[in-house]
Amino acid sequence: MSIFKSIFDGYNESDYGKEKKREKVFKELETFPMLHSSKYLNSLLDQSKTKAEDDLILDHLYKHDTLDIDSYKAVEQKIIDKRWK
Repeated sequence: MSIFKSIFDGYNESDYGKEKKREKVFKELETFPMLHSSKYLNSLLDQSKTKAEDDLILDHLYKHDTLDIDSYKAVEQKIIDKRWK
């Protein structure tokens, strides 16, 4: 039984496993029914590697109509500065 655990642990610690987990976190933004905290979204933004990932964060902000709240507006502005300036 421990050999299977070792295999799965090795997969999870591999770059491929970490990348798949990161991709899953961003994809979950599309269907997550509640608003994530601005702190969490900011940490995702720090991890994002592509414009598509940044767009998922923006879509999450827009879906929950959060831009009247300063902390969420700051996340939006950070994305704009990162990708469009």
